[in-house]
Amino acid sequence: AKTVQAKKPGTYGIALPGNSELPFYSFLWGAGAEIATKDGDTWKSGYNTPEAQKAVKFWTDLVTVHKVAPPAAAGWNEVDARTQFATGKAAMAFAGSWQGGAMKKDNPEIEKVWGTFPIPGPDGKPAPAFAGGSDIALWKDSKRQDLAWDYLT
Repeated sequence: AKTVQAKKPGTYGIALPGNSELPFYSFLWGAGAEIATKDGDTWKSGYNTPEAQKAVKFWTDLVTVHKVAPPAAAGWNEVDARTQFATGKAAMAFAGSWQGGAMKKDNPEIEKVWGTFPIPGPDGKPAPAFAGGSDIALWKDSKRQDLAWDYLT
């Protein structure tokens, strides 16, 4: 990200969708943390662990220390981040495979110059990725909750 900024001043290294938690999960899980952990019959936040704090620091340092993402990114959603990338204002962005068509609409020439790669984790290997599921639910009155739960997990 810093290399791109040095070669092309005025371009951000990465467009972070700061108001979407989903891309952050790769950093959280890559650092060995969880969103929440079960403790008996209750769930507890997983953000109070050293691993989670490491992930939060890495994410925020992209803006505050390394300055490869703009402060405005804190309010960006995934469309904002994608648009920054598609229009050449950012060298990289977090984007799902479903966003390719919209990027081509924003910039028909982008297909000639873009590529994809997995999000790198702290160890240099691909980090776990959030791949949907925010729209999956299990009805509390379902007669086969056990079967449905097995299917979901």
